Amino acid sequence: MRKARYWAGMVTAATMVVVLLACSGQPDRVPLAFAPTVRYMQVIAHADDDLLFMNPDLVAGIRAGTPTTGVYLTGGETDKPDPQAYTARRQAGTRAAYAQMAGVPDEWTAQRLDVDAHHSVEQYTMRARPQIHVVFVNLPENNDPRAVGGKEALVRLWNDETSLLRVGTLVPVGGVVPRSYFYTHDELVQLLVNLFTRFQPTVVRSQDPDPDNRLLLDTPRFHDHPDHVMAARFTAAATQLYRGPRFVSLNYRDYAMTELPPNLTPADHQTKIGIFGAYVPHDSDSTLGNPYAPWLSRMYQRFPLGSSWTDAGRAYAVFNGALYACAPGSPWTELPWPGGPITQAVSAA
Repeated sequence: MRKARYWAGMVTAATMVVVLLACSGQPDRVPLAFAPTVRYMQVIAHADDDLLFMNPDLVAGIRAGTPTTGVYLTGGETDKPDPQAYTARRQAGTRAAYAQMAGVPDEWTAQRLDVDAHHSVEQYTMRARPQIHVVFVNLPENNDPRAVGGKEALVRLWNDETSLLRVGTLVPVGGVVPRSYFYTHDELVQLLVNLFTRFQPTVVRSQDPDPDNRLLLDTPRFHDHPDHVMAARFTAAATQLYRGPRFVSLNYRDYAMTELPPNLTPADHQTKIGIFGAYVPHDSDSTLGNPYAPWLSRMYQRFPLGSSWTDAGRAYAVFNGALYACAPGSPWTELPWPGGPITQAVSAA
């Protein structure tokens, strides 16, 4: 598990369902995404990232009644003088936006979730829709100079080949986890594996692990927010270790959307504005104006989707970074691959 394999392959669940249902196999060989129950999970860096960059996909799933879990890796506190209080306010904004998407009161049950013997996270479950959860890890945000070693905590954690660096979490005001926990690189990856195991997602959404270097030229290091990129890479690393039922992975563009044409319908645009409008009152740095406005009229998946997934006798798909094929009535079989990352684009000829 290292940076050479930092992004997993992806296919879109909705468009491949007909082809994939034609294939059969043992339960551990067929992704749950194509069983009757679909479960979404998104792993993101900050409390508003899924609202901004994964909508309207996110709201469509919630309004369809699909179980959905959001996992937020950082507190998003930046260099605020009151990081614990600001983190708590951003969390409240996330919950308010989720309640708005679900069309129910903003009422949640809070609990400490013990993910292993040495780490706990905050979990909130929507009372009116208990299949919806938000989970906060509360690692330091990129611009927080108070983190262990200073700024860029998540970048340094990803780059730590020795896994000796240990970065501590924030303790938000009024939260249900009363102490800080420390994570190494490998422990953060294992945290995500444990959360996959707990919530059993069939579709995992994450941010952009490999931003297009033709876009956002004014941020040449990553062409995106560093936390966005690291959150996506940690998620991809976890998919390589996860041994539960297979799931489909999807990545979404982030800040770089600003330089791409608006692509939402007027109705979806207004819906997205309304959702983010529920978040804004809780975060003094956010607004419905610039720089947020361009993101509210756009949503782009990072990698192009395939369109021809079948040939005369087989269907093809990418699960957890590996290429699979099946004939009608046969189990999915992993195909040999010389190495390197695989995107979700699958075409047969």
